[in-house]
Amino acid sequence: MLTTPWQKVLIDLWEHRVRTLIVALAIAVGVFAVGVVLNTREILVREYRRDQTSAQVASAIVYTAPFQEDLADSIARLPMVAAAEGRTLVQGRVYRGTGVPQDLVLIVVPDFANMRVDAITPLAGAYPPGRGEVVLEQRSFEDLGTQIGQELSVELNNDATRTLKVVGGVHDPEQFAPALSGVAVGYVTLETLQGLGYPETWAELRIRVTEPAHDERHILAALSQVEDRLKESGRTILSRKVITRAVADPFIDSIVLILTGFGLVILVLSGLLVINAISALITQQIPQIGVMKLIGARRWQIMRLYLATVLIYGLLAVAVALPLAALTARLLMTDMVEKLLNVMPLSYSIPVPLLVIQVAVGLLLPLGAGLAPVIRGTSVTTQRALTDIGLGGGVYGHSLFERGLARLQKALSIQRPLLLAIRNTLRHKGRLAQTLVVLIFGTALFVSVLSVRASVTATLASFMRFHRYDVSVEMKQPELVARLEQAAREVPGVVDVEIWSSGRATRVRPDDSKSNVFNVVAVPAGTTFMDPELVAGLPLPAGSAAAGPEAGVARASARASARALAPTPGAQPNPVVVNSDLVDDERDLRVGSDLVLDINGRKATWHVVGIVSTESRGPAVYVSRDDFAYATRAPGQGMYVQVRTAQHDAAAQHLLAARLYDHFEAAGLKVNGTETAEVTQQENVLLFTVVVTFLILMALLLAAVGGLGLATTMSINMMERVREVGILRAIGASNVSVRQIVLAEGIAMAVISWAVGTALSFFTSPIFSRELGLALIKIPLRYQYSFAAAGIWFFILLAIAAVASLGPARAAVRLTVREVLAYE
Repeated sequence: MLTTPWQKVLIDLWEHRVRTLIVALAIAVGVFAVGVVLNTREILVREYRRDQTSAQVASAIVYTAPFQEDLADSIARLPMVAAAEGRTLVQGRVYRGTGVPQDLVLIVVPDFANMRVDAITPLAGAYPPGRGEVVLEQRSFEDLGTQIGQELSVELNNDATRTLKVVGGVHDPEQFAPALSGVAVGYVTLETLQGLGYPETWAELRIRVTEPAHDERHILAALSQVEDRLKESGRTILSRKVITRAVADPFIDSIVLILTGFGLVILVLSGLLVINAISALITQQIPQIGVMKLIGARRWQIMRLYLATVLIYGLLAVAVALPLAALTARLLMTDMVEKLLNVMPLSYSIPVPLLVIQVAVGLLLPLGAGLAPVIRGTSVTTQRALTDIGLGGGVYGHSLFERGLARLQKALSIQRPLLLAIRNTLRHKGRLAQTLVVLIFGTALFVSVLSVRASVTATLASFMRFHRYDVSVEMKQPELVARLEQAAREVPGVVDVEIWSSGRATRVRPDDSKSNVFNVVAVPAGTTFMDPELVAGLPLPAGSAAAGPEAGVARASARASARALAPTPGAQPNPVVVNSDLVDDERDLRVGSDLVLDINGRKATWHVVGIVSTESRGPAVYVSRDDFAYATRAPGQGMYVQVRTAQHDAAAQHLLAARLYDHFEAAGLKVNGTETAEVTQQENVLLFTVVVTFLILMALLLAAVGGLGLATTMSINMMERVREVGILRAIGASNVSVRQIVLAEGIAMAVISWAVGTALSFFTSPIFSRELGLALIKIPLRYQYSFAAAGIWFFILLAIAAVASLGPARAAVRLTVREVLAYE
């Protein structure tokens, strides 16, 4: 049988069900937020690292002349090399039911049963594939519109069309989903490669070095051994790529940083919210404390009673928050992270220590929050406790601000309902401060997060300055510029045409070492299809944005400036513009530097005349098409047909891409692939989708904490003022007047917090945008403040204030005057 004190606790909890629900919910929000952060972070990091470790990701890739597997075996025996394998990549495309082709890369694997570098995991169907068969990366099935047992008709880049049977699905953690990368991936054997019309040789040498496998210095030392061995065998090293991080590392790191940072903020704000709720609860119980003291209860007995009450609130909160947090973390992984970043968790289990932490937060947070109010409440004398009239102990009228408000009321004749609302707001200054802190930080971070989203949009618009065309057609081999232009203009809907070239290059540094491979983009003089943001120096050497005589003048000016910057007299190096990604990798590059480029085995000196912003596709240099043609010994030729249309919507772009492909093929011009500006834009958008989604989720959690903080404060304020409402009604105040007083109080807190939080967001927003940009693309995002977010949050706060105020007010005014005057 329960003792009298425990009966009192349970009866109190049940009779004041609304109060119990409010306090438990306030605690639950904090536990839930912390649980979501901890659980998601743990599952994401644990499963991603396990995924990467099991794949035995390569430390470097060396591109050399075609070789046999015995060369890889020889390299694998070097002291600093843990494993080495050959790979060959074959590009193709698959036409789906929509008529829009999907790019496909076939990776040729030497030994599926014993992959020691960049390993894949079989998931379903047959493994390994046989001759004429392919296994697809698990995320590629949907984009290719196929399934196990069906056949794929693949149009290859050697002009052949072959049919491959899909026999299985695999997981490759190094491949993004096609929605993010734009490319589907399959895996075939060396025998299948021969059947596709390619020689049975390898083009890539993938190396995994000994530990530390992804330390740059260690990798470079191992590569020195590898390259020496290759040179001894008489082979030419075309280029190399050093891999210090997995492809998804920037995304994972950003998500972990967001979860950790916001988790701490939410925990602190939730703590303030709980302190607010518990303090108000104990204050409301002061008369009962007096009664218990009067009948002989000791202070420690009363403290134990109220701490037990607080503990029950925590238990109720934990019971609700723990399963919801676990479910939310799992949904975040399955519905977002796994699909885009291609992480394959083996388990969604949450370690016991994390569950213990969440339970501790749910129990210790309210106990810690309630300890001070309990000590303070049980220290009052019996006389003071029994004479408490239930107004919460608030004191009004002593501060300078309050005396000034009284004088202002006399001068302006402020209406009494509004004056009462202001006084009620200021009565509990500690509670008011705690509520405002939660709302202010919630406002600042909510607006900052949506400003990051606006900054992402502005940054993506900057990326698209590199793609001011509607359709890009890539040829399988260089073709005459005049022929490509003529063929393109024959297609209905084409408004304007430019022919570009492109290639791959490495930088030969002053010490004769080489950089990783990067892109070379060659554009015609006077291009209007590219207008990147200039960071330093002169514009693109191709000229200004206007064609005609002005373009020639600009080009001549660029060359003249380059001559002036040349360190020594003599032959003038070709002008080149580099992007900020290459400058980040090659930190000695600046405007005025000479740059030695190795393009297809030909070395030439170029002169850096400008630096432009990033284009999201990595390090690149931009040169004149004529200069590039001379360097590659392909005068008058181009590889890319960039086309503008009269209509710029996605449907028109896809239709024109299909027309261009068919027309070029009919004219005997072999097409390697087409891409629309809309697809390019979507790929760029997906680059930020995961991280921005996590930011918005955290913003919503903050909004929930802030809104609940206001709702809790208003609900508790009204509980404390039930007698006050009765007195107002007894002296003639109408129900409408009471509601106006309460509503004005809630709106006043909402408006004050919004104003201060919005002002704070002007400082926090640029910090968020800068740090996210640096984490993902190594440059700050193009900052743009979201005034729309500030406006949206203002009305959200007003709505929360209205709901939080009118609900308790409605409950109070429904009581009779006798009931409210007798309220304890």
